[in-house]
Amino acid sequence: MSPQTYLYSRRQYNFPGVQFFILQQTSVEYRYLPLGTNEIRLIKLRPVSDGPNISISFIYTTVEKAEGTYEALSYAWGGSTRPHVLLCDGSYLKITTSLQSALSNLRLDSAPRQLWVDAICINQPDSLERGRQVVLMEQIYRNASKTIVYLGDRSVDSDLAAKYLESHMARVKGAVAHFINQRMVAQDNYDVLQICIKSLGVNQAILFEGFDQRAVQKALMNLLSRPWFRRIWVIQEFVVSPTVDMYCGKTKCEWGSFAAMFYYSFVKAKVSWNNIVSPKQKTHFFRGLAQIMQMHELRNKFHDKEDDDRKPYLIKLLSSCRAAEATMPVDKIFALVNLSSGPRNPEPDYLKSKGEAYLEVAELALDNGDGRKILCEAALTNREDPSLPSWVPDWSEPPFRINLSQIAIASEGLFFDADSSRSTRGRIDTPLLRVEGTTIFVKGVIVQTIAIVGPNRPVEGASPDEAPNLVNLINILSNLDMFLGTELEYPTGEEKSSVAARILEADQQQQPGDITSFWEETHSRDLLFEAEPSALSPDTHPLAESMRLHRLEDPRGYANMCRAVAGRRLAITDQAYIGLVPDTAKEGDKICILQGFNVPFILRQIEKRYKLLGDAYVHGIMLGELFAQNEKLKEAMVEIAIG
Repeated sequence: MSPQTYLYSRRQYNFPGVQFFILQQTSVEYRYLPLGTNEIRLIKLRPVSDGPNISISFIYTTVEKAEGTYEALSYAWGGSTRPHVLLCDGSYLKITTSLQSALSNLRLDSAPRQLWVDAICINQPDSLERGRQVVLMEQIYRNASKTIVYLGDRSVDSDLAAKYLESHMARVKGAVAHFINQRMVAQDNYDVLQICIKSLGVNQAILFEGFDQRAVQKALMNLLSRPWFRRIWVIQEFVVSPTVDMYCGKTKCEWGSFAAMFYYSFVKAKVSWNNIVSPKQKTHFFRGLAQIMQMHELRNKFHDKEDDDRKPYLIKLLSSCRAAEATMPVDKIFALVNLSSGPRNPEPDYLKSKGEAYLEVAELALDNGDGRKILCEAALTNREDPSLPSWVPDWSEPPFRINLSQIAIASEGLFFDADSSRSTRGRIDTPLLRVEGTTIFVKGVIVQTIAIVGPNRPVEGASPDEAPNLVNLINILSNLDMFLGTELEYPTGEEKSSVAARILEADQQQQPGDITSFWEETHSRDLLFEAEPSALSPDTHPLAESMRLHRLEDPRGYANMCRAVAGRRLAITDQAYIGLVPDTAKEGDKICILQGFNVPFILRQIEKRYKLLGDAYVHGIMLGELFAQNEKLKEAMVEIAIG
């Protein structure tokens, strides 16, 4: 008996490490043949009747000839620290545990199955081939007979989640049929669907009829916390595919119910998740939820032939998908290129470093007239990577703070106007930007200097790692309480209590309506900023109970407050103005108003250039007040170098 026969006999033990070792001694790793223009590899997955071991063979063809002859796999790769082995035409391939699970569950009983699987159909170590195949991936997924989304192995609660999703979709279809039979009136098909879905959420008893509500909520939470829902590559795979089936193990999940439930039914029935989601799982759950909702929206637009904006500009996609995860930083860009439009987009090139790829995107965005978005996006993280200039967004990091330039403000119901261009000309000026090497030059004026930055003290009962925004909020509340206790007048002459309240929410608009769920916010980046006060004990912290009451009585105000303070600290300027600045700011940093930008930025001088730290809310200068007080301030604007 040969070593291979012995290893794969019916009495084998399933030790992947041992299998891998013996195969290394007795066989060779598969050597890929080069691909020609538009050529791809497909795999033929051998059926269960061929034996207990997963085995494949490769088919070389073109993306055009292969149309409709294969299924494409979408899954989360997972780690490769303990590789499994895949038999291939007398050789072997190393695969991850997640792919081994997917292929095991996808094997048919007696017939081979033709698939496209990126991890093995692309020669991953070949950077040039990988770049060329990435360009073809939109066509590969569009031409597949269907795309199979594999979420991982089944579990008890994944079966429950799948059963509830199927039940919910069946009830939606029943409601639509009833609507049509009764000849009710609606504006269009979308309106019909919305009315019918909301009808299922009259109350929680009806919505969860026949199910244990808490068990279903936990099952849905665990399902949406699976890694697939957070990966960057799956966005394209899900969006462009004409037909998508989703599985946990061999159990099919009705993915069409996600948007229906979380946009309408659960909101209408006021389903709460506060006591379901643990703080540790909150990030995974809400990011997964936000991403699948966004993917629904992108998918609908992509397949709407009458929509002229089927493909948004790359910078818009990068912004909205910023929290998605990627193993390689350059994939945050390459995974979205095929979904985007624009005069010029970068070519996927895996020989480029992260710094080179991100700088190229920033420069192309400037050429496309998106310079304002680039600096505003750069302001959302602390950009600690030395390979990136401070004005280039680090797309590999999720946002730490909200984009102040986009929020609707309470005092005017519009947006901020720090450079006074909207109030004087009715529109925001187009910023005049130019790039030399890694330095960007923009006209602006330094108006104030930070004199004091509020301390970032530890808060008993709140870990800075697990509840950073709670720590921020407690410190800023304490700092403002000290401000209210002084006898100093605010420079604008306003009541200090009014100033403190507006600073605490960054003057955000209080929109009407009840807020019953985190995902009613349309921007996925804002979902995780709400601080959870339950971590605080009323016995050890005097603010705990008042925060809980504020959240209960004014949920919109509490959400605004948490969004405003996320990633920020309180600061006082040399002219006694107070505001919220990036948490990396320190005494001596400059407050600068840039031409064409409606919010001020914090800059730090380093020799002859400045480092961009982020945007800021400084009460009393957000609506162009400084320019109204000094008509010559506009003329004082000079070119500022930001590196």
